[in-house]
Amino acid sequence: MNNMSLDLLYRIVYSSDASRNASKRQNLTNIVFPRTPEEIAGIVRYCRKRGTPIYIKGAGTSLTGAGSPTGKGIMLSTEKMDRILNFSYVAGLIRTEAGISAARINDYLNEHSLFLPVFPASYKFSSIGGNISTNASGFEAGRFGGISNYLKSLRVITGKGEDLNIGAHCHRYSQGIDIKNLFIGSLGLLGIICETEFGVIPKPARIYEYIFRFRQLGPIFDLFFKMRRKGIHPVRFEIVNDTISTLLLNSNYYYIEIHADSSLFPGRSHLKFDRSSVSPMLSSVMPYKKSFDLSFDIEALPEFDALLKGMCTKHFLALYYGHFTDGIFHTSFLYDEKAVNIEKNVETVYNFIAKKRGAFSGEHGYGPGSKAIMRKALAGKLPYIRKIKSLFDPDNIMNRGLAL
Repeated sequence: MNNMSLDLLYRIVYSSDASRNASKRQNLTNIVFPRTPEEIAGIVRYCRKRGTPIYIKGAGTSLTGAGSPTGKGIMLSTEKMDRILNFSYVAGLIRTEAGISAARINDYLNEHSLFLPVFPASYKFSSIGGNISTNASGFEAGRFGGISNYLKSLRVITGKGEDLNIGAHCHRYSQGIDIKNLFIGSLGLLGIICETEFGVIPKPARIYEYIFRFRQLGPIFDLFFKMRRKGIHPVRFEIVNDTISTLLLNSNYYYIEIHADSSLFPGRSHLKFDRSSVSPMLSSVMPYKKSFDLSFDIEALPEFDALLKGMCTKHFLALYYGHFTDGIFHTSFLYDEKAVNIEKNVETVYNFIAKKRGAFSGEHGYGPGSKAIMRKALAGKLPYIRKIKSLFDPDNIMNRGLAL
């Protein structure tokens, strides 16, 4: 295989992702760019024999640090595996390689008035294999369901170098334990996703877009419940809290972005706000950033909002934005060198999530810096998680730095 690089520049670039968690470039001995599952299987068997760790990268858009190596080893990139392999219009099934983006899949499906409702903010760039590995479903999951609702089959190479086809070329099946679902949100700990197959659905004929702003959370809940009572289920219902709008727009409002497949209100909104640009814009506000993708019952949002506001100081900001409908709130701590109580604030947020029986990561997974709190969140389940890991990757060579 000629798809390999030892170049220093490549080692620098591939030692980091979209987070600020860049590793030391000398950790990577080389970067490999396989084009087939057979090449991946050969790489894994080679590395397993020598005890060489493998770190897996799709498009490098992770904000958690999950795409950064944590020790010596090789980086395996799936970016050259970006083809559509098969499409059945009649069956509504599309098979692709793992390195393609959801945007390219949907560009192809658009010609047939179909779509795959997987829209994380990075959907134009992130790889579909990475979306599966981090359970990144995005803006429209509250209406259409998450990525697990559409994933039908996978071709994966395990940490043993075994080539597995899991799932089936159909929409529904019941054949015992569904191994395929173990790879959703698995962060590459079990193996490398090579090929994917999804069910697709008809694309809405028209989407109406609205932007609103509110001084308080109460009227947002009123609007949401009013829509539900009328049987209106928005395609998107995104929220950006007032701390963010103050920072980015000098406008102390909660912003709401609604997409619907029916007209909700006369006229059109003249407000402009791009929800998908929030994360990259926040990265320049303060020198340091910690991010969490929290999930909890939306009825607890006013309490959570007040909790974060109580943490804010001149040197530390706690803020959130996210998917209102299904209660996933991307939460960021922004701070400088003079900030105090950072870990105490992380612990406070964790305790809030635990009390509400929510999830510390609703999508996008976790990075090396969050392992301790993930161990705490999954304490009773860790023996089972570790046994599953050992079945697929007995020598712990796959994304070793994320193993719990």
